[in-house]
Amino acid sequence: MKHMSNYITLSTVIIITAFTVTNGGAFGKSEPRGSDTVLIVPARPGVLQLAFDLENMRDITIVSFRGKPNSSNVLIHVWTGNGWQYVSFDDFCSLRFGGKAPKTAIVIGDDQTVPKALLQGMTWPCKVERLQTMNAADLINGLDPYLKFSSREWKRLADSHGLKLEDVNAPKRDFNPYNIPRSKLPLETHDFKQEKDDTPPAVLIEKK
Repeated sequence: MKHMSNYITLSTVIIITAFTVTNGGAFGKSEPRGSDTVLIVPARPGVLQLAFDLENMRDITIVSFRGKPNSSNVLIHVWTGNGWQYVSFDDFCSLRFGGKAPKTAIVIGDDQTVPKALLQGMTWPCKVERLQTMNAADLINGLDPYLKFSSREWKRLADSHGLKLEDVNAPKRDFNPYNIPRSKLPLETHDFKQEKDDTPPAVLIEKK
C-alpha cells in the first residue's frame, strides 16, 4: 500500500480512566532489544499509550522518563517487551540500555516537560529530534516523516485516539486540468534577455 501524506486533526478528547504502567507485566527481566529508532517519552498515560500503539506497528525502543525540568534527578525506564526495566542516568547517557546504537532518537515533550539534564546527557552518535508537544494529533503528524504510516495505520491511529482523519492531498488528486476552460488557465510566460536598442520580443495576448 502506497504511503499517503495525511494529516490528523483533533476532533474529540479521550479520557483514559485506567492505565497500568507495566502494560501487562511487572518490571521485566528480559534484555531490551535494540532498534533503529528510540522514542523517549514522558511517563504520562496518553503519550505512553501512543508509544505502545507505535511499537505494535514498528520496531522501536520506548524509553520513559520522569523528572522536573530543572532537576538532575531523572527516573528512566526502558520497555523490554515484557515490562519496564530501570536504567541509570549514566547508562542512559552511554546508550547502555539497548542491543545496538539507534539511528534516530525522538524526544517528546516541551521544555516544561523534558528535564534539561536528560537532553544534555544525550550526546549520542545519532540524530536526536524533538517533538515539543503532548497533543496526540500533532505527535502522530510529527512522527510520520520518521515512521511513514500507511493509509491503514493512519486510520488505526485515528480510531484508537479518537481523532478525525483528513486527507489533505484529496483536492490535488481530484484536480483535472482538462476540466478547466482554456480561458481560465494561466498563460506560460518566458523571460528574454534584451540588449540595448534591440526590438522587444512579441508578446502573445489572449483574445477574450
